[in-house]
Amino acid sequence: SVDLNRGPLLTEEQLKLAIRTAAEYKLNMLSLYLEHVFVYSHSPMAAPPGGQVTPELIGRLSQYARTYHVELVPHQQLFGHLHNMLKFELYSDLGEIPHGSVLSPANERTYDWLREACAQLVRAFPGRFFHVGADETWELGEGQSRELARQLGTGGLYLRHMERLTELLRPHGRRLLVPGDIVLKHPEVIPKLPKDLIAVAWVYAPREDYSPSIKPFLEHKVPFFVCTAVHNWNRPFPSFSDTLVNANNFARDAKKYGALGMIATHWADDGEALFNMTWYGVVFSAAAAWQEGLVDVESYDRAFDWAFYRNADRTFVDAIRNLYQVHDLLRSAKAGIASNALFWRDPFSASGVEAVRKAYPVASKMRRLAEEAAVSLAAGKHKARAHAGTVAFLELAARRIDYLGMKIQFSKEIGDLYRACQADPRNAARVGHNLRHIRGMDGLLPSLRDYIHEVKALYRDAWLAENRPYWLDNVLVRYDAEALEWVRKMRLFDDAASRHDATRALPGVETMGLVLP
Repeated sequence: SVDLNRGPLLTEEQLKLAIRTAAEYKLNMLSLYLEHVFVYSHSPMAAPPGGQVTPELIGRLSQYARTYHVELVPHQQLFGHLHNMLKFELYSDLGEIPHGSVLSPANERTYDWLREACAQLVRAFPGRFFHVGADETWELGEGQSRELARQLGTGGLYLRHMERLTELLRPHGRRLLVPGDIVLKHPEVIPKLPKDLIAVAWVYAPREDYSPSIKPFLEHKVPFFVCTAVHNWNRPFPSFSDTLVNANNFARDAKKYGALGMIATHWADDGEALFNMTWYGVVFSAAAAWQEGLVDVESYDRAFDWAFYRNADRTFVDAIRNLYQVHDLLRSAKAGIASNALFWRDPFSASGVEAVRKAYPVASKMRRLAEEAAVSLAAGKHKARAHAGTVAFLELAARRIDYLGMKIQFSKEIGDLYRACQADPRNAARVGHNLRHIRGMDGLLPSLRDYIHEVKALYRDAWLAENRPYWLDNVLVRYDAEALEWVRKMRLFDDAASRHDATRALPGVETMGLVLP
């Protein structure tokens, strides 16, 4: 399953490449996750200019996929996750709450909209399956349907919506895939689910045992898929150590209990995730689904370079392991993972200082892993005789992780240097030396400014190599803001140096608006 909705939108050529690559590894379904980007004739305002997925595009892709024995499947949200449509006044009254994200099942106009949406999707996607997005309906029962929720219960209200969707799609002869998260919270509705739908049991957390998410469907003879993730969202590089456990163990339990299929999902929640970083996890998911028993990770890694890159050594898998082990390294320090939230956090804020405190002890090792990967990839990229276009995405990830480690290190060092100045402000030589090291020509702050510009250029190139330009500015502005923040801090330390030259005194960090790591 590929997220086309939250920013990065693969070009037609890249979608065709994804289809061909899926077919190489016996992945016979490609599900396109959609919220507001499909162009519906009855709600044309929702699909954003430049980010539109047209019925004509889907028609071409569906025909292309069939030649590779891959079925293209719509995964259209038809209950929640529709804020980007409901934010418009023309459609806002369909929402459970004003400008919310959930369609109201108490409004009959909702079903008029859904009837037409389903008909248009069915015409565009000529396959057997239809994935009904109906997960995470957080607002259900809070607005227009509050009275219905009192009468039926939230689970009963959800069930009623599923029944109506099934009625809308039954004339089209499709098998409905329905996410299982809400009904698992309301297990009393499971035996009442329409008999022709397929539950999708999705759990992305790494677990030893996934049977609790399967057995309620098994008990009531509800056919089911399982759904795993490649753990790529909200982070500079996927945390594949999670994928290895999630895909391996969930696939094992799926086979044990008779699942009809397995879906491996790619998500782009914060709009930064690039698809071509995920293939190691996607191919592992294919292996986990098709092989008997569990996949031996070491055997998989020995095979990966040849199976994916047609390379005879371990250049690429070793670089990939370096990159995803950074997440485990930060976890060992109780600093979370190498997330985009950490990447963009101001290390001179209260929360940033706490993050630096936890992450600093592993920052050097983190950078070494990233830099070793970068050097190995630069020297060995010519070895990729297949899928060579994905190597630049690994190089980008190495640079982003290295920048994150540098940011953690340098902010701590800046704090130490300025504290030493404050401890002895009359020592003009030390103060001058330390302030030059913080913000001088070869200083720590200019290095961070320079590096974030370098990473921005790599990111822009990688994005445009796989995606339309649509939405890119929303990410690049974060790089610009980061660079400007380093420039602002350089000015603060310039002002501190000027004040010290004049008075032999230094401003307190509170005056400068900083919290020092």
